[in-house]
Amino acid sequence: MSDSKPQPERQLDAVGLTAEAATTFWLAACAVLCACIVLWLMYRWRSAPPGERGARWLQALWALVRAWLARWQVRWQRYLAQRRQDASLRIYRALLAWGRRSGLEARASETALEYGRRLQLQLGAAGPDIDRIVALYNARVYGDMLDAEAVRAGRRALRNLRSPRLWPQRVAAWLHG
Repeated sequence: MSDSKPQPERQLDAVGLTAEAATTFWLAACAVLCACIVLWLMYRWRSAPPGERGARWLQALWALVRAWLARWQVRWQRYLAQRRQDASLRIYRALLAWGRRSGLEARASETALEYGRRLQLQLGAAGPDIDRIVALYNARVYGDMLDAEAVRAGRRALRNLRSPRLWPQRVAAWLHG
């Protein structure tokens, strides 16, 4: 009898590579790219006049590193900004689902503000949290830049809406629908 555990199936991506093979491929590609850059810099250094060899090579390398870091910094900032924007939409979608489960589905003709006011009329105790989420959504839709604190406040408001203290009001709204 063998006590060996069954091996999990290997997940293949769209190209048919496992995660390990894809990682190995990308590491090898990065190593080749680095080797090419080093060879190019060595060629540039050898072709420079003898008095300027060290200074030009180091300046070129430093300029290359600074440009690369600046590009990645811009990409990282865009990624974080997009993530904040996407979070605001997810929070508002969660409010829509919460309202639907509470018996107050959003109408097709309602704006977010109108829907928020209707929710507040039925579920008065949740008013400030609903306002916060609707304001976050409107800021996202109408082009305001969201900071991380606004998104955190929206998440806190959603967490408050899911609190059991609102269940009696939600059940009443669902029954009176």
